[in-house]
Amino acid sequence: DPGVADEAAELFRRAGRDDAALMMNALVPDPVEKVRQRFGILLDLGDFERALALQPRLSRLGLLDDDNIRYGVAYAWFRVGGYDEAESLLRGVADPRVFQQASELRQAMEAERGPASSGRQR
Repeated sequence: DPGVADEAAELFRRAGRDDAALMMNALVPDPVEKVRQRFGILLDLGDFERALALQPRLSRLGLLDDDNIRYGVAYAWFRVGGYDEAESLLRGVADPRVFQQASELRQAMEAERGPASSGRQR
């Protein structure tokens, strides 16, 4: 029943049955909920490239206005080495809780890039 596909996918996700969660997610009729949930599942799986492939759809559906989604995309970029893309997304974060996470992600990016590549030292 597609009407409960999103709930079923979430239950499979929580049970660690990621393949079943993705299959059930394919039946979700609401495009916004479908892409939001699929993005979360892919992040949980550590499949950052596939998660990033959803960025244009997330943007088109207005989901990048959600600071949690915005942070998730930035985190995925960080994990694949796209520090500039991640930083660009983090600049738009306004929610105080997510802002704290964004600050921690920026510190992690600085640590990986090293002090010579940060914009403050020249």
